[in-house]
Amino acid sequence: MWSLALNFVFFSVNLMEQPDVGLAAVLVWIRLAISLVVGWLAPLLLYSLGPGRLRRRHALLALLLPALTVAVVFLLGNYPLVLKLFTGLFNGGLGLASLLVLFFRLEKNEFRGFLLVHGVILCLYGLFGLATIPWPAIAPSELTGFLTGLFLVAWSINDIRVFLRNYAGADGAAVPARFFEHYGLTQREADVLEQLLQGRAHKEAAAAMGISPRTAESHVYRLYRKCGVGNRVELINLVRSFQ
Repeated sequence: MWSLALNFVFFSVNLMEQPDVGLAAVLVWIRLAISLVVGWLAPLLLYSLGPGRLRRRHALLALLLPALTVAVVFLLGNYPLVLKLFTGLFNGGLGLASLLVLFFRLEKNEFRGFLLVHGVILCLYGLFGLATIPWPAIAPSELTGFLTGLFLVAWSINDIRVFLRNYAGADGAAVPARFFEHYGLTQREADVLEQLLQGRAHKEAAAAMGISPRTAESHVYRLYRKCGVGNRVELINLVRSFQ
């Protein structure tokens, strides 16, 4: 949506000659809100892909980045060069962190492609933003918005691809024998897990197995504890590693 809005403004200003100052102001606030969310969630995601468990203090420390963003915007908002510098370093830093996790800390191999694309896109976008400081002629403000939209499209496609893969269920519904034996599953737990691997929700799994939704949920939570995972996505990815 942010990308479509940016492109609408670009074509409205350049082709239709109908600049809308009010719309531009709204877009600035939307961009700030999105930056705050990304600034908080991105470090948490990168940390969760490495060794160790994500703890509450890590979530609190991750709030420092969006807090810094708010401080820079409100205290230095009248200095566009400072904002450009901060934005370039912000995006480039997240991209570099993604590549560092990929090459030195990654334990979940299914995220390799995601981190590679994520890191390269963010690094390139950060470098582009920094390059517009000494050479502003390479990117007029309207063109910068348009390129930002294209960047967000590429970024979103990459994120959506990973999201759909994680929630689509594993390839093949049968629980691998090695997984069954390694975690000491009961037959009923294996049956519930097969339903989850087919992409079914708890209620759908309960209906297919002829048990109550509450019973199905209790089996799911026991699976989480036995396998040492915290949610459905981690469980499915763990099963993938045994296939």
